[in-house]
Amino acid sequence: ATNQSRPSAAIDPQPTLAAAECSGERAAACATLARRYEQGHGVPRDLSRAHSLYEQACDGGHGLACGRLGRLYYDGRGVPQNYERAAALFVRGCGQGSLETCGILGYVHAHGQGVQQDYARARVLYRQACDGGVLRICGTLGMMYANGRAGPRDETRARQLLQQACDGGSSEACSNLGAIYDGGLGSPPDHGRASELFGRACDDGYLMGCVNLAGLYLNGHGVPQDYQIARELFGDACDS
Repeated sequence: ATNQSRPSAAIDPQPTLAAAECSGERAAACATLARRYEQGHGVPRDLSRAHSLYEQACDGGHGLACGRLGRLYYDGRGVPQNYERAAALFVRGCGQGSLETCGILGYVHAHGQGVQQDYARARVLYRQACDGGVLRICGTLGMMYANGRAGPRDETRARQLLQQACDGGSSEACSNLGAIYDGGLGSPPDHGRASELFGRACDDGYLMGCVNLAGLYLNGHGVPQDYQIARELFGDACDS
């Protein structure tokens, strides 16, 4: 999302306060200020400063700060890209109680980035994050059930988890759930339900949702066949 400029009088003075308190056990203040420097919220964007503050917060026991520091290394933002360093920080952050970071650690285990690929370990970590309320990770776990990764395929459980993630705001999960209904995975195809889910994802700006919805209009599955709408949806996705 585009950051909107605000009048200088509206800038929260908290960064100055947080900086003064960013010592000892005040790891949360460090993490808060680091996030502002990372995103440029109320302070000039400064990834070097964000890195330093995340590191202080992580050392102070703030698990999410470890995870966000790991993301800087994973993405190569402000530091050289280093999957091994990122994975080590994700392990640390998950161990310090950050469920969001546990979900990210599951991802790197699933893809073998900085750690040995291990679907079983990824599934455990995804479940831990999902059960803890990180709803978008429920969608990722759902796809593991759908694909039979690290365990038997379970289409019913996959749909439940994807629905949970979709209801929690994950457009990707809505699109993936739509694909399951469209393809009839574990049950007869339901193109009408698929069109609803693809439309929801597309309206939220998820391009694959738009592409999938275009395919339904192209073939007249679950919606009246309409080449013009299909062309517009394909075009919008291509131009994005």
